[in-house]
Amino acid sequence: MAALQIKGSSFYIAGRFERVPKSRIEREVASRGGTLHRRPTQRTDYIVVTHEAAGRLTSPSFKSLLARASSRYLSEEAILRALSLAPALQGKDIDERRFESLSGLGPVDIRLLTLFDIIAPHEAKYGFGDLKIAQHVATLKRNDISIESIIAAAAVLRRQRRGSDPQDVIRLDVAPGGELMMRIGEVLCSKRPSKPPRPATCSRRNGITMRV
Repeated sequence: MAALQIKGSSFYIAGRFERVPKSRIEREVASRGGTLHRRPTQRTDYIVVTHEAAGRLTSPSFKSLLARASSRYLSEEAILRALSLAPALQGKDIDERRFESLSGLGPVDIRLLTLFDIIAPHEAKYGFGDLKIAQHVATLKRNDISIESIIAAAAVLRRQRRGSDPQDVIRLDVAPGGELMMRIGEVLCSKRPSKPPRPATCSRRNGITMRV
């Protein structure tokens, strides 16, 4: 992707940012000559997809938002890098065609992983770490785990493990019952949503990890 031109461009933000208040983004965009739209319109140049939006991937309204032909899309980290609020990317040398061939994923899945910062190409090139993640995602998909479930799990990891590395996705695995769970060492752990939150439940039985 070419350098982002903020001056004269308009942006719509889908969801909340994890680390930076939306008001800060508004000020940074305005100071560079850009504008933020409260709703997406035919005149919106860029739609920024935040990590928080991962939970709405399957909703009809969000699918419609991602299908807009009149706008371009940015991930949360991409807009932060453009505003100098996140470090620049380096060490990317695998071109798009080769990456798609080696990863085992199609362009739609690669686009979604990029939008949610699970992989992070720079100038249409990917790194070895991106490839490892994509290959693991392809393996999960072959085990009937949907791309939406994988992205939602990655978003949960980010929230629960502040500062988590995208490589944490490689620790996602499929339990014997078909659930998507996180591997910690040789144990699969299930985090059950509740209020107040409970600790992860893990077990090991005869060398085989099981959900309890």
